[in-house]
Amino acid sequence: MVGLFALSSLMLVGLARASFLTDIPNEMADSLSISVAVARLIIASGIILSVALVVSMAGRRANPIATAAAMVTTIGLLTGLGWLSPVILLLVGLIVAYLFGKPIGAWISGAH
Repeated sequence: MVGLFALSSLMLVGLARASFLTDIPNEMADSLSISVAVARLIIASGIILSVALVVSMAGRRANPIATAAAMVTTIGLLTGLGWLSPVILLLVGLIVAYLFGKPIGAWISGAH
């Protein structure tokens, strides 16, 4: 009985968090009188750029592969929340694979 109560409490907390996160673009769209899609893009781009800034400034030297990996992960999270289209994740993944395919392959094989 206690386990059932704990499980239902966790599900309610999860639903509350999910509704809070999905309401942010709606509230922004209402307050700025813009469409919800534009509000989602504005919020998502702000989150992606802030993550990229933090990751690129974290070390002594900027590591573009780590920054790209963090950005792709963030875009995946935003896609899971429904703020970005899966097509954007696919396009960014293809661009990252094109840009960093040879350096990562050389690093794995040990060639310099």
